[in-house]
Amino acid sequence: FPVGPTASAYNPVTITNGDSKNYAVNVSATAPAGGGITQPTKVINRTWDITPTVTPTKNVGLAFTYNDGEGASAFNNTVAMDGLHFLSGSWQNIGTATPTPSAPYVVSFTNPSTSWSPFSFGNAGVLAAEITKLSAKPQNTQNHLTWQTATEKNTHYFDVERSANGLSNWQTMGTVKAAGNSQTVKDYQFTDDAPLSISYYRLRSVDMDGTETKSNVVSVSQGKNAKLTVYPTFVSDKLTVNTDNDDVQTYIITDLLGRYIQTGQFKTQTELSMGTLTTGIYLLKVGTETAKFLKQ
Repeated sequence: FPVGPTASAYNPVTITNGDSKNYAVNVSATAPAGGGITQPTKVINRTWDITPTVTPTKNVGLAFTYNDGEGASAFNNTVAMDGLHFLSGSWQNIGTATPTPSAPYVVSFTNPSTSWSPFSFGNAGVLAAEITKLSAKPQNTQNHLTWQTATEKNTHYFDVERSANGLSNWQTMGTVKAAGNSQTVKDYQFTDDAPLSISYYRLRSVDMDGTETKSNVVSVSQGKNAKLTVYPTFVSDKLTVNTDNDDVQTYIITDLLGRYIQTGQFKTQTELSMGTLTTGIYLLKVGTETAKFLKQ
C-alpha cells in the first residue's frame, strides 16, 4: 500500500497472509499518545490506520516503512522496536522486531486478526506495565490492595509505596514480582499489616532495564470515615472543612485533572484560605471522602 502523510513523505505498508481480504490503509504524521506510552520521546511520529473490509481468519503480517528524521527526539532508527496497537483505550504491544539496517527502514510485526487500527511503533521499552483497577480496602486491622495489568512488557516487579499525606515521604512497604511479559489480564494483591489511620498508596512498576513508572494514588481509612462537609461550596476567600472524626486528618485539594494544589492537616474542623486559587472547580479529599467546591 503506497501511502504517505504528505506529498514528500512515503511510509508504505506491506500486508502478508491477508486472507484475500480488501484493506483500507492510510498514515498520518502523528505520534502515538495516551495510555501505555511511558516514553513518548522514543516513538515514531507516524500512526497507520489499517482496516480490512472483512475480518481475516488468521494472523496478518504488517511491514512498516519509515525514513530518517521521522521519529521523536530520542527515537533510534535501527534498534529493536515494540509494535504498538491501540485497543480498549490504550496502546498495547504486539511484539518486538529489529528493523532493516539502512534507510528506507522496514520493521515487521504480526497482528492478531481480532482487532484493527491504529498501529505504530517505538524503541524497545516504550511500553511498561499497564496498571488498571488499583484499589485499597480495609480488612479488620489490615489494608488489602489489589490491582491488574492489562499488558506487561519486560516488567520485573512492583513496589507498593505508602505515604501519610499522598504527596511526600513515600515508603516501600513490600515488593511483588511481576509476570514479565503478558498480553492478558494479570491479577496482583498485597496486604499492609500495620496501616496508618489514613494510608495513601501507589505502585512503582520497575522494568528489567530499570525503567520505572508510578501509578495513580489511592487512599483508605482505618476506622470510621470522615463524613466530610465543606461550605460554602461557592467560595471567594475562606472554605470551612468539617468532619465528625476526632483524629488528626490530612486534606488534599486537587483540580479536576488530579493535580495537587494544596495539602495540610486539621482536627474536626478548620478554615482554609482560598484567596490564591484561580477561578474553577476543585476537589477536597479527606481519607476516602471527597467534596467539590467552586472558587469564584
